[in-house]
Amino acid sequence: MIDVSPLNFKRSLRNALVGDLVTPTTHEAHESSSAINRQINSTQLYILILLTSLLTPIAISFLNLDLFLPAAVALGLGGTLLFDIYRLTFARNPVLSPAVPLLMAFPLILILISNGYDHGIFLLYPLLAALPGVIRTNLGVLMGLFCLLALSPMIYLRYEQVIAIIIVVSMGQTLLVSWWLMNLVNCRGIEHVKLIMRDPLTQAYNRRHLELELLSAHNRLLNSGKLSTLILFDVDNFKKVNDKLGHPEGDAALRELVKLIKSKIRRTDSLCRLGGDEFALLITDSVDNIGPRIAEKLREAVSSASIISDYQVTISAGVCDNKGTKSAMHWFQKTDECLYRAKRGGRNRIEVP
Repeated sequence: MIDVSPLNFKRSLRNALVGDLVTPTTHEAHESSSAINRQINSTQLYILILLTSLLTPIAISFLNLDLFLPAAVALGLGGTLLFDIYRLTFARNPVLSPAVPLLMAFPLILILISNGYDHGIFLLYPLLAALPGVIRTNLGVLMGLFCLLALSPMIYLRYEQVIAIIIVVSMGQTLLVSWWLMNLVNCRGIEHVKLIMRDPLTQAYNRRHLELELLSAHNRLLNSGKLSTLILFDVDNFKKVNDKLGHPEGDAALRELVKLIKSKIRRTDSLCRLGGDEFALLITDSVDNIGPRIAEKLREAVSSASIISDYQVTISAGVCDNKGTKSAMHWFQKTDECLYRAKRGGRNRIEVP
């Protein structure tokens, strides 16, 4: 499943950017993954340019104060950021995470202020604003508060009481506003991903989600050898249900079917509605031969359930793991062939390769 929590910088960016770039075919899903990475790299590029523009006056100020060691540190960080900007321009990963120079800039600014460069206090505002966005939001706020508490005695010693209070309060407000904005972005990102990755009728995942997850599962197989199993199934003779009972009753039956299937699977498994009465279940990190057992368990559960009054609902399923498959598309096609054989062989049954 797609994790929408902001666990790290790149994942936070992905959560904010993924929605507008998901496309409806497996081939395009592969292309969209590259497009997402390009947009993430572009966002990182802007952040690195911002940090470089902050480190430049810090380094110049140290040189004016004849403080060559901190000046060398600031210039070294700036040079590394320029190198990262160059790498990102050619779609390569940066050497340093933006969080590293951001955090190192705080003690450099404190050194500046302690050596009489009082105007350095204004460089702290963009750093405090950037903290909740560059590292995990709540951790960024805590680190910002810690830096603010550490800086407060120095501010009170160097400025008049009223001015010192205004500076500290305004810094705290900057940090809190940034925290609020990042939480708002994260919440909107979660809502957006849910909207584009969920089927509105059943609240199961949709085809877009499945295509991305199939690619991810295939990559895990290539990188670590972890197997995943795909089950494709549809409701037998579902057209008769719609014709006899009407589409509202058919929609209600699909919702009940999804509810039943979800109660029988793990939370880490992905249940997706492909369209109409066609569904897919992706079982990640599976073991050999577990797929047919799960599919048979689901088939029996559906067959014995009262999804529609006075009408027996059954499913046919095709089951295939990704061992020996050439691509995500090849895996899907093999599973789809199994489903076709199950339907042609009498329905209410499962088939494996």
